[in-house]
Amino acid sequence: MLRLPLALVLIPLACATQSFDGGDTVTIAPGRFTMGSSLHARAQAIDEAARHGADMRTASERLQHELPSTTRNLSAYAIMVHPVTQAEYATYVYETGAAEPWVDPHTWSRTPHTDSEDPKRVAWKSGRPQDARMDQPAVLVSQAEAEAFCTAWGEVRGGIGSLPTEAQWERAARGDDGRAYPWGATFVAGHGNTRESGTGDMLEVATRTSAVSPHGVHDTGGNVAEWTRDIEDGNAIVKGGSWSDDLLTARPAARRHLPAAIRHVSVGFRCVLDRRTK
Repeated sequence: MLRLPLALVLIPLACATQSFDGGDTVTIAPGRFTMGSSLHARAQAIDEAARHGADMRTASERLQHELPSTTRNLSAYAIMVHPVTQAEYATYVYETGAAEPWVDPHTWSRTPHTDSEDPKRVAWKSGRPQDARMDQPAVLVSQAEAEAFCTAWGEVRGGIGSLPTEAQWERAARGDDGRAYPWGATFVAGHGNTRESGTGDMLEVATRTSAVSPHGVHDTGGNVAEWTRDIEDGNAIVKGGSWSDDLLTARPAARRHLPAAIRHVSVGFRCVLDRRTK
């Protein structure tokens, strides 16, 4: 895992260099993959959810939002191995003058969340991330702010950066064989950082190595949910599960709709790169 030196994160804007080019990427070759879920797969997911004590009042409704199982073709793309960290985002903030991650109390009171999702736990202190959270995912970032980071990140890398499409994210998370979870066919508590793991908080990126996907991508089955660049019915599509979500969200086929402008403690992001220049 890449760890940015603390001194680098604290460089004043006037003296900064383009050093937020952090995090490894993996290139996924052109190819076909299975996207979405079949009725049989959803029935299996319901059974697993019941065994692991998920909220069955909402399980069926959430599964209905998944796309029907189809085969998709994608061109090659490079995607970050792990979500953007708070240290990486901090360096970007200092270099570009972008706003630090935040949400005001009134807006947060109207944002869907659980009691354990408290912005004060992850908020920056004195204009910088908390020391213990430097290598955890950057959160409290809107979809537009995440897209702006990816654009700048792509320019540093000599290409075009953006948030992934839903299809790009899903292929990176599940591989090409239609598996139910990044690690295989069945849910294993503790493989990903979901509610079932009992951590009750974010972890450093790439901590749960047993959850790595067939394409070598980390943290797609837990830790934080992630923005995509796709918009549907006026809302952004969010993929992946977080530490506060149950196992159903850890399925790569799972999808949610959130207002693009919200800043949430459980939603982070990663970028994809098209190496063609503008």
